[in-house]
Amino acid sequence: MKRFLQRIIKYIVSFGLTVYSFTIGMLTEKGRYLHSVIGEYYGFAFLKPRLPVVTLNSIMTDQPVQLVELEEKAGNLPVNELAIIVGIVLREKPRAIFEIGTFDGRTTMNMALNAPEDCKIFTLDIPKEEVSNARFKISARHLLLIDKDVSGERFRNKAVKEFPEKNKITQLLGDSGKFDFSPYHNSMDFIFIDGSHDYDYVLNDSEIALKLLRDGKGIIVWHDYRVGMEVVKAIETFRKQHPKLRIYHIKNTSLAYMKV
Repeated sequence: MKRFLQRIIKYIVSFGLTVYSFTIGMLTEKGRYLHSVIGEYYGFAFLKPRLPVVTLNSIMTDQPVQLVELEEKAGNLPVNELAIIVGIVLREKPRAIFEIGTFDGRTTMNMALNAPEDCKIFTLDIPKEEVSNARFKISARHLLLIDKDVSGERFRNKAVKEFPEKNKITQLLGDSGKFDFSPYHNSMDFIFIDGSHDYDYVLNDSEIALKLLRDGKGIIVWHDYRVGMEVVKAIETFRKQHPKLRIYHIKNTSLAYMKV
């Protein structure tokens, strides 16, 4: 009898939330996100990847990569995508890397571990204190990743003796929508865009990435290029604004890739 009552209560609550989500909830961000999740679950979404596909063999090294800090938590890249990022770094041997979106520094550490000894890595993250003054709107799901006491804690907590590659890393704090990137223009070989995945930020960060490339040449990689994410829409806009650029979807990943 108790189980039966629990089921009835769950049904009433879930039914009420469903009605709310498809009425008043349509005006809220959470409601709209729920609709995209439901659409994705049933194989239907407006924001579907459209980029031509590129295979791993054509973009990353066949040498073994080194990976550390494999413990994965919400906000981290899956291990297979982390391996792809560092595999590209290992193959291309960039002299300078710029990462937009540090989070806990897991990707930063692994790029540092696989980059050349003289490589410099700059990683930018927005501190939670600046969110209220952010240039663009940040959706609720991305705010959760910003709400942390320390950016880059994985490498910050390492002593140089324990992790010598820490010396390659320069941590920067600020909103990528307002940050002064001019000191880094025309000096980067590899840019990883993994900050806010909201449309305005992805488009803004993509335009910035072009200015960062050394002599207009190098590699840009975007994270979360997948069904239902605004990264898809932003990259579509970006490539329409720059029709000569060739951007690809790395097969079986949520990564988009461009090499100029």
